[in-house]
Amino acid sequence: MPARTSLDARAPRGIPAKAPRDADAALPTRRCVVATGIPARATSAVLASARAAAPLPASLAHVKRARASARTKGTTEVVVKLASEGASASARGDAESDAAVRADVLERHADVIASVVYADVPAEGPEDRETWEKACAIWPVSLTAPAERETETPSDEEAAYFRKWTKQACEGAKMSGNCAIIVDPARDVEIARGVDESATHPLRHAVIAAVDLAAKRDVAMYPEKEHVEALIEARRMEKLERDALEIAGVGDDAKKRKREVQTKGSAMTEIMGRPYLCTGYDVFLAREPCIMCAMGLVHSRLKRVVFAVCDNINGALSGPSGIRRLHGVRSLNHHYSVFSFDAEEI
Repeated sequence: MPARTSLDARAPRGIPAKAPRDADAALPTRRCVVATGIPARATSAVLASARAAAPLPASLAHVKRARASARTKGTTEVVVKLASEGASASARGDAESDAAVRADVLERHADVIASVVYADVPAEGPEDRETWEKACAIWPVSLTAPAERETETPSDEEAAYFRKWTKQACEGAKMSGNCAIIVDPARDVEIARGVDESATHPLRHAVIAAVDLAAKRDVAMYPEKEHVEALIEARRMEKLERDALEIAGVGDDAKKRKREVQTKGSAMTEIMGRPYLCTGYDVFLAREPCIMCAMGLVHSRLKRVVFAVCDNINGALSGPSGIRRLHGVRSLNHHYSVFSFDAEEI
């Protein structure tokens, strides 16, 4: 068993939202189906059809769907769709397996598409010019804004605060394996504490137990008022109306209504007369949280997550980019800062 490490000799390290990339490593790519040999005059029409028939996911928003062909002067190549999982040996067969792509792209523009092939595109948007140039050598992409500002180094006062509560979490984890303590940093006061109870229920991890206690405290301190109950009922009716519109085929209107409702939801604190659950709080753990717990902390709106020991197998905050570094996933509607003491053991 590794020797126990005192946190007194360690400083908390901020974990950036994106894992540092090895400059010599190849860029990750996604395979796509590409139509080639398209005359430049027909590119706009093929591009519009491809976008309508098979939109690329938001994670590939940096990818430009058309490029000039390096093989035949005056022609272009257009990304038709993402390659299917377990893609067939034939790119055309892959494209034809999608009814919309077959009808609206391949058949509609059969007179201008010379061939259909597989091609790779960069899987991640480059955030610096050097990576952008490297990515463009694979397929043209846009330079994207950094996911976040550089992770700040905690001040001496913040480091002492982090150390104090992380040590308490480590003490609390000695009998259970992990402990999560939710703290109000403005008052330096414990809000809730949970330990790992997965022996009694597989989902009852320390974070889930702590958030559950924080929610119960919230309900006890801020009983729901009549206007809150009315708001909940109004939202329920709005959802039923959106579902009815979608069933009736009024998709665009339904999506617009949904966006409007989500925008109004951002004023929840003002409407309910209190902060939402753990907004502005910090959480301290003995061990790095798993994906389930890290997502629970996103939904609870924690401000900072601090832990003593990294988990290289199940951890969701210190691994490679993506779900192993959850606070860097752009599509999430909340992002917290992450710090680790990099201890070997509690």
